[in-house]
Amino acid sequence: MKAANFRKKFHSFQKDYFIKRLFRNLSLNLAMQIMNIKKAFLLGGTVVLLFSCGKDKFNSVPEIKFTSISPNVISNSSFPGQIDLTFQLKDAEGDFGVGGGQDSSFVYVKNITTSQELDSFKFPVLNGISRKNLDVEVTANILRDAKPSNIPAPYTDTLYFEIYVKDNAGHKSNVEQAGPLYYIRN
Repeated sequence: MKAANFRKKFHSFQKDYFIKRLFRNLSLNLAMQIMNIKKAFLLGGTVVLLFSCGKDKFNSVPEIKFTSISPNVISNSSFPGQIDLTFQLKDAEGDFGVGGGQDSSFVYVKNITTSQELDSFKFPVLNGISRKNLDVEVTANILRDAKPSNIPAPYTDTLYFEIYVKDNAGHKSNVEQAGPLYYIRN
């Protein structure tokens, strides 16, 4: 009887142990699956946020990008009437060149090859274009700033300029280096 009772208890113990172990394994598997689902949602949410929060194309602070100088080779024997420095301008409000005495926007140019002081030009009046999300090409005549250094002839001087703009709200753009402009002294 004792052996039968022992078998019964042992069998009951095995069954309980097996059920507890099975339940624990199922619980762990379920917990792991829930964690994996949470991780997947978190990762998916992060990806959605990253792609939906793209950088605005336009900003309140103006942004410029140097495009060209034309002509880019000049000489003292054939000095042109105009030297055009061209750059791309982007601004969210477009508060440039309003005219009517309200304008306080400027284009600033400095010949960094010489000790020349910073020069500025009133921004041209922009008529007939949308100002919101302004994206325009601007050309400034920098003839008076294209002065070479004082090295005697013959020589070729390579001139570089720094340019930036300020809008009517006083926001200063990034500073761009423009050039080269080659000045040939015969």
